[in-house]
Amino acid sequence: MIQTISLLSIENTAFFSFNASSILRPFESLPHYLGFSFILLLILLFSTSFYYFFLRSALAKAEDGDKSPVHYLVILFAVVTGLIFYFVARLGLHSLFVDPYGQSYYLICKDGNLSLMGADFFLVTASLGFAACWMRIFQIMLIDDISERFYAIIATLPYMSGFMLLGILSGLWFFFSNIFPLWWYVLSFTVIYGAVMYCSWTAFQKQLQLHLSRSTEYEENFSLKTLSILGAIILIIFIVLPHILYKTLPWFYILIQFVMLLLAVIFMTPGKLFRKLKNYSRYTNMTARVLNLARYFRQFLLFWAFVFIVFAFILSMGMFFEPGLSSPVKNFGRCANNVKMIGEALEGVMRATAGSNSQEKLAALPDSRSWEKGSWVYNLKTDRKLKIMPPCPSGGKYILRKWIDPKNGMVVFQVRCSQCAHTKAGVEDFYPRYDRNRGLIKKQENKPDRR
Repeated sequence: MIQTISLLSIENTAFFSFNASSILRPFESLPHYLGFSFILLLILLFSTSFYYFFLRSALAKAEDGDKSPVHYLVILFAVVTGLIFYFVARLGLHSLFVDPYGQSYYLICKDGNLSLMGADFFLVTASLGFAACWMRIFQIMLIDDISERFYAIIATLPYMSGFMLLGILSGLWFFFSNIFPLWWYVLSFTVIYGAVMYCSWTAFQKQLQLHLSRSTEYEENFSLKTLSILGAIILIIFIVLPHILYKTLPWFYILIQFVMLLLAVIFMTPGKLFRKLKNYSRYTNMTARVLNLARYFRQFLLFWAFVFIVFAFILSMGMFFEPGLSSPVKNFGRCANNVKMIGEALEGVMRATAGSNSQEKLAALPDSRSWEKGSWVYNLKTDRKLKIMPPCPSGGKYILRKWIDPKNGMVVFQVRCSQCAHTKAGVEDFYPRYDRNRGLIKKQENKPDRR
């Protein structure tokens, strides 16, 4: 009796995600990336300067009380800017083409198209949502009453923080898509950063109320906001720790998670955004409010474009120079170590069932469901080296075959990587593999074993 268990089937052909041009691939090399970043900054600088020029002209020509030209111009620029940012970001992120065999960066998803569509949906939602928030703030500057302006800005800030956070998380997922499924990534990090944003918003509201009431009773020693930040750090450590242990995540990718949290706390919370915007509401002249906010908006866009460029650069270092993603040979070596660890863990299962008959020993090995989910690892009694089911660095899937040898009645198992996963490392067929009788087998020796 032979049972074959596979995690997921790998397609033998590489899947290439959409990009507008086969020539423009910013993540193909470092010079391509630097050139793409320079073009992006030029586009933002030109578009924001163009908007400022027309806004100033519209304000100069508008009659007293006639604010329609300003409204139309703000709406038009907000929509155009949001769409331009989305398509430029999408062009760059989708140029991360798929190579499931480990030579270049790859996306490993059974439902790759659906995942990419979901990520695109989050990205365009964040882009247009953020543009709508800025459009709302520009319109708030046209209100005559100063108190109404302040309260309207405060009410808009949580939405702005949320859309900014969604945009950055959606963009980062493209770099982590070979490691984290989209639904798990969005759910986990939305909960982590959502808790930080909510606690920051609550603390900001409390401070604002006490400030308006001129109260001096409030002293922040160890607030809920601080606890949420510490909790976020702990949760991020738990997420990246298994990848640190098994070396399946570049150090650049680990670093960016903590940089992202620091950036969110310093620049993206509602309280931090309010400190940047409150001064523009104090101008008594409507033209001064709108034009000064337009100048700040240009600086704001260029700053965040630079942040995205730096983020992508740090992640690109993982693609260009990290051995785990750039060298098929080293990927093969790591995969061989993973197969050996899994095989030794299964040997421990066999030792634990010593004295049982062959059918009971065969049943003690993982079934298809526990193998696919990796849950069998948590039930190990004798081998604690294996904490989680490690992934293949080149995108292969580990397959378990188990049977009873009809000659001697002995239970035999074999763990092997999926076919052609390490072709670019010079390894064909289902290798590396771990055989209970022969141990670790890295390459085909004489003729392929197709049992």
